[in-house]
Amino acid sequence: MKKSHDNHQRLVEAIARGLGVRPGNLHGKSSQENVKEWDSLGIVRVVAEVEAEFRVQFTLLEIAEFLNIELIQTILAEKGIKFAKPKTQKRRE
Repeated sequence: MKKSHDNHQRLVEAIARGLGVRPGNLHGKSSQENVKEWDSLGIVRVVAEVEAEFRVQFTLLEIAEFLNIELIQTILAEKGIKFAKPKTQKRRE
């Protein structure tokens, strides 16, 4: 099993694969606002990559909150995926 400190990097790499960008071009606030590839098709690919990487499934409500990397990490943490540095960004209620 992968260590928790690797999970953030795994997440960034999965998102980068889904968007077809280099992982180094992404950061916690990367979103539709600042990554042109983060469009409707891109997010479908991101969901598929993240689900496969972490062996989880997302609900439609969770996917609707895939607004930036920090929020995706928050959703994964709620599913029991451990991250070395927990993010504090709150999800919509």
